[in-house]
Amino acid sequence: MVLLRFGLSGTTGMFFVMAMAGMVCTALSVSGQAINRFQNRLLAGFRRRPAQEKVKFLGVIAASVAVGLTIVMLAHTFQFGEAAPGDTRVVLASPQASIMKALVEGFMSRQPVAFILFGAGAAIAVIMEMLGVPALIFALGMYLPLELNSPALVGGFLAHFLGKRSEKLGARAALPCASAAW
Repeated sequence: MVLLRFGLSGTTGMFFVMAMAGMVCTALSVSGQAINRFQNRLLAGFRRRPAQEKVKFLGVIAASVAVGLTIVMLAHTFQFGEAAPGDTRVVLASPQASIMKALVEGFMSRQPVAFILFGAGAAIAVIMEMLGVPALIFALGMYLPLELNSPALVGGFLAHFLGKRSEKLGARAALPCASAAW
């Protein structure tokens, strides 16, 4: 909405929205992971190592290049989202990208947006959090197809089962290597 106020709309606005979203998501994931690692080193009694921080940045650059090349190779082999007329490439399902595309196209083409649905989603998220159910997991279960949700469901059951078992046996006795991994 801010970009619309500055006069960016259409394809140019969509590009800037997706570029900013990609940068924000990447910055959040990298910074969260780096801070966790640095904090764990500090809590374990290790000193700060500038060399480790430099290598971390090199790792981010290498991962960025690898992911970028992977996306380019996938784009040459597959179509993303919906089948384009005349394109014979196989369509690669991407529900999360399809939702982002629908939202950005709706806003940037100045079509009417159903703000009531955004409000309902926010209300459901607040209610789920108040009930102790993680809203993100609930939301993923609502919009992802069953074949993508099944592995997450199995993983959730395993985590629940192992968590209950470790409570019975004592967390350290049941999972001796877990503290070393974290």
